[in-house]
This record gives sequence, structure tokens and C-alpha cells, in this order.
Amino acid sequence: MTVQRPIPVRADPVALHASNIKSLARALIAYAIAEQTRGDAKAMAAVLRARFDDDQLAPLILRAATSPLTIAQAGGLAQVDLIDDLLVLVGKTSVAAQVLQTGLQLRFDGAAQIGVPLLEANASKVTFVAEGGAIPVQAFTTLLASISPHKLAAILVLTSEMLAGSNAEVLVTEALRRSVGLSLDNAVFDSTPSSAARPAGLRNGILAQTAASTGTPSEKMAADIATLAAVVSAIGAPILVAGPGRAAKIKTMTFGQPPYPVYGTPGGR
Repeated sequence: MTVQRPIPVRADPVALHASNIKSLARALIAYAIAEQTRGDAKAMAAVLRARFDDDQLAPLILRAATSPLTIAQAGGLAQVDLIDDLLVLVGKTSVAAQVLQTGLQLRFDGAAQIGVPLLEANASKVTFVAEGGAIPVQAFTTLLASISPHKLAAILVLTSEMLAGSNAEVLVTEALRRSVGLSLDNAVFDSTPSSAARPAGLRNGILAQTAASTGTPSEKMAADIATLAAVVSAIGAPILVAGPGRAAKIKTMTFGQPPYPVYGTPGGR
């Protein structure tokens, strides 16, 4: 006798992240409205019950610590992983989010710091072997890079009319998306060195390449792209990030079919 077992329904991860973002926006709305009246926990809870009674996560967000804490002071902070929620929030608004999704994505899994081994990529150490022959053992260079979490924060300014209207949730989410998206682009694509507060920008320590000086504009552009591709080809497939104007020129001059992905952002150069 064959027993039919139903296939369990798996939650859509994108929907789960979007739900978390929605709860965050609702918590912000409740907090802001409560600040206009009594500004205490009871006022915030009353707003949530009146406007978002079905939200189970928003009340927990409002119960979080209000004074700044560090991972050293509160180990529970190391358990929080907002990277996926952040990437879903900014979506296509942030070029940095799209670039990060094409690279290696790691999780902290409750650790305050993780070590990432960097394995040498050396084609000369991989050779053909005759059938039945011994495979030579090669010594690859391995480096270890330490990665620590950092906090990217944004402050939103909302009017009473925005909070009171039925579109408050949409407006707050959109304000978060634009503020965080632009801030993420500026931080990822700048040349600022690392510090205790932030990681280094992708352009930190990168030497500028000499631009082509001869030929037509399209020939100069092709030569510059070829120069950049030659520099980064040993690491991975090139991705071109530029200011909106330059990105538009690249796509226009290549008839919308550039050899590599091209992104335009105010955070680019």
C-alpha cells in the first residue's frame, strides 16, 4: 500500500524578509506617533493594537534596548543577522546590494567575528596527468582574513501627516529603502580606510589606472574598460560601477550590450 505524503510548504525567504521589513516600518510608525503623545511603552503598544494588531514582530522590536549597546556588552547582538533583510529592503535601489549578491556571501551564525581563508588561485599548479599517473601535490598559499560586523544607520524625518495617513507604512518603507540604499552605495564604493566604526571601501588602496588618451571617444572607452578588465580578471569577472551619467554613456555607446554588467549610482565615480 502506497501512502501519499503531502509535500511540506516552505516559506518564501523573500516574503519572510519583506515581512520583517514591514514590521520594522510599523514599529517606527508606532514609536513616532507615541512620541507625539506620552512617548512611553503603553502609548506605542496602543498604536500597534489600533493600526497593526496582527503584527507579532513589531512589539518585539519596540521592546529592544533603547540605549546603544555593543556586542561586548550584549552577546545577543551577535545572533542578529540583518544582511538578507537589508538586501531585500534596498532591492534594485542600491547598486551595492546587487554587487554584494554576486559575490561570496557568508553568515556569522552567532559569532562576533569570523575568519575567511583566502586560497591562492594559481593555474600553473593545476596540470594534466597521464592515465594512471600520480597526481602531483601542490602547496597553495593560504591567507586568513578576519571579518567583523558593522552597523550602518540612517535617521528618517517624517511629518505628522505622513504618520497619520493610511500610506504611512508605504512611505516609511520607501524612505528606509532610499536612505539605506544610497548610504550603502556611498560606503561600499568609497576609498575610506577601515576603522572601528566601518569596513574599508572597495576603492581603498586601489591605484588609479592611466586613462586612454588617443582615439575616438568610443575607442578610448573600450581601451579603458580593457585596462580595468585586465587588472581584475585574476580575481573574477569584472563589474563596472560608475556615476549615473558615465554608466548611461557606456550603455549608449555599446548599444545597451556592454561586455560586462554596468551599474550607475550616485555613489559611483
